[in-house]
Amino acid sequence: MTVSQIPDVSQLPSLPQVVVSALEACRRDAGYREISRLLASDTALTARVLALASSPLLGAAGDVSSMEQALLRLGTRRIQALILTAGLRQLLNDLSDDQWQQLRDFWRHALTTALTAKTLATLTRYPAEDEAFTLGMLHNIGELLALNAHHDSQVLLDQQAEIAAALVAHWGLGPMAADAMRYQQLPPDRLQDASHLVKIINLSVRLALTDRRGIDAAYTLFGLSEALTLELIERINHDVATLAESLGVPLDATYPADAARQHLLEATLSNALVMGASQPLQDVVPTPAALIKEAALCLMQLTARPVLAFHCQQNELTLFAHTAGPCPHLDLPLSPALSLLTMACKEKAIQQLDTRLITVLDQQLLGLLQMASMTAVPLIVGDQLQGALVVGTLADEQPFQLRLIQLFAANLEHQLAQLTALRHSHTAGSDSELSAQLEYQRIRQIVHEVSNPLTIVRQYVHQLHSQLTVKADEPQLHQDLMVIREELERATELLLRLTDEPPASDNSPAGLDLNREVQLLTGLFEHTLLNAVTGLSCRLKLSDTPTLASIPQAGFRQVYINLLRNAIEAMPEGGQIIVSTTAGIWQQGRNWIELIVEDNGPGIPPEMQAQLFSPVQSSKGSGHSGLGLSIVKQLMDDMEGIIGCRTDQTGTSFRLLLPTIQNRPT
Repeated sequence: MTVSQIPDVSQLPSLPQVVVSALEACRRDAGYREISRLLASDTALTARVLALASSPLLGAAGDVSSMEQALLRLGTRRIQALILTAGLRQLLNDLSDDQWQQLRDFWRHALTTALTAKTLATLTRYPAEDEAFTLGMLHNIGELLALNAHHDSQVLLDQQAEIAAALVAHWGLGPMAADAMRYQQLPPDRLQDASHLVKIINLSVRLALTDRRGIDAAYTLFGLSEALTLELIERINHDVATLAESLGVPLDATYPADAARQHLLEATLSNALVMGASQPLQDVVPTPAALIKEAALCLMQLTARPVLAFHCQQNELTLFAHTAGPCPHLDLPLSPALSLLTMACKEKAIQQLDTRLITVLDQQLLGLLQMASMTAVPLIVGDQLQGALVVGTLADEQPFQLRLIQLFAANLEHQLAQLTALRHSHTAGSDSELSAQLEYQRIRQIVHEVSNPLTIVRQYVHQLHSQLTVKADEPQLHQDLMVIREELERATELLLRLTDEPPASDNSPAGLDLNREVQLLTGLFEHTLLNAVTGLSCRLKLSDTPTLASIPQAGFRQVYINLLRNAIEAMPEGGQIIVSTTAGIWQQGRNWIELIVEDNGPGIPPEMQAQLFSPVQSSKGSGHSGLGLSIVKQLMDDMEGIIGCRTDQTGTSFRLLLPTIQNRPT
């Protein structure tokens, strides 16, 4: 059967906790990968992103098979607007208590299916794990449409496989993705000759139900044993529970619909302020007075009410901005605190005018505002008053308007606190230090922009890997592509370190096999720098004893590549590098693995040796800095390793001691 009309996915409900987490990630300027992981965990948000990313208004559509690719196509501003719109629509589209429970159960099942699909893709060597995850998340979108429908819900349930197929085809995910949706419910014995992706999605749907038929299907489709299948199911359930806990989604108790909706309401409003009304504050000259003045304009736009802005100096308030008329000279002592404004500053809390206790000053401010009432907003950083805003209001102002003022004030105080801390952290030379800090903020933005094309390159490598048929006699091609992809991911993480975003831990419980890493990474240089043309060669002398180290893969790779590049660059006329590993080293009461990178170049000049691991000019000629070895030393310290160097006119060797898994606490 065919679906005559593409369903509208813009009204689909999302789990509030996911929307709130995504809004928070956008507010703190999180990276694409973190935001994509959040959005990809919700079917409705996934559908919205794919629908928007496939729009012809964005130009010729490229290959989009994952959330990360779709988000890169959309850009930061569209992503923020999309999430905010999803939150607002969710507030307008209220659900009954039973429907909230159904939505939570739907979310758990869809996420379980998606994680199962990704795990099966990895286990069965299907190269596009993210594509499998996305399709697993979308497979039962017909159920979500039925949950949100006022009529014909049973028709939607009956046609959900065709609906999902039509949607993914419409979004440009390709014919194989559409087939995976279309054949998700077929018996496994009819899929023996089906495409790899079709079998993954079909089995994922069955395993998410955790019944006997799914276990039997795992053997039928991929030859997976019952023990392995049960282990897979247990791990997926644990991952779902972990994510649910991190988001605050109760899986076993009754879903707290009222609390979730209230949380979504507050988060949507606050983020609307941050992303909308507060946006002009980002371009303000960094002084408290300038920030408060611009905030008055923003608050006027937000509330459609006139605003007075006061700056505080030496226990006195000075009026310096009026959004609706000329600004008269007005200096106000903070005591006695008789008026609404001075009382708010004394109490350090927002105050609304009580017409029974109106003072002459109150009447003067009302005259400037030309309003029946007003709200005073003190701006406090720590215990210090920075200034105040007075907003004109109606006599019977709605609570919603007052809530907007409160949220805006909280956001403004946060920005004032950051600015004040920045300025007070420096004494002499504070202007230059402040400029340096502001330049750092600019660098953070550039880093995010640079990391985006890196992510695009990584995705194209992933697509290339997907399109290549890895022949039995060419396993190295497959292996090299995987190393390139992993190194691109590491490069992105290194950039994000500049923004104080901690990279994800990659310290494997089983330990990192140093011999394998050395072989893989050395192989990357064999066809480019280590060959007969360059006159450079590298000989590996690897330990026969297992070399399992208790260190992160990303850190080790950066250390090893830096040392190997240094050795290569130290011998422009050619030479030999010897890399050796030795397990079972006992030193300082601990077990270590020894790694030595040795070259027969001219050695390091004596004047450089004293500052070997400091970021200074190196001996490798102009255009090279000594940052490489300083980074190596820092990474070795982070890994609790030891590094030493021996150098003379016959060559240089670096000796590394890396902790083994035997040193891990039990």
